[in-house]
Amino acid sequence: MTEYCLWWDQCSCGHSWGRWQAIYELEDDWRPDQFRLDCAEIEIRNMLDCVRRRCPDPKFRMHAAIQLMHPVFGSVIDG
Repeated sequence: MTEYCLWWDQCSCGHSWGRWQAIYELEDDWRPDQFRLDCAEIEIRNMLDCVRRRCPDPKFRMHAAIQLMHPVFGSVIDG
């Protein structure tokens, strides 16, 4: 049984979600090199997986699960 995060949205995933949402909304201004893009992919994948499993808000859990189905994240959904 999964326990939900008691600190959402003040946890690291909540802060990461907000930061990446802001970057997405300003995407024309964000021009990462390949290293930063690779690091972002890892951070976003980890954040989405945690939100999918532990977020107390079902809307965020569903959104994270859908995002993780994108091919860039490979096969994350395992149970």
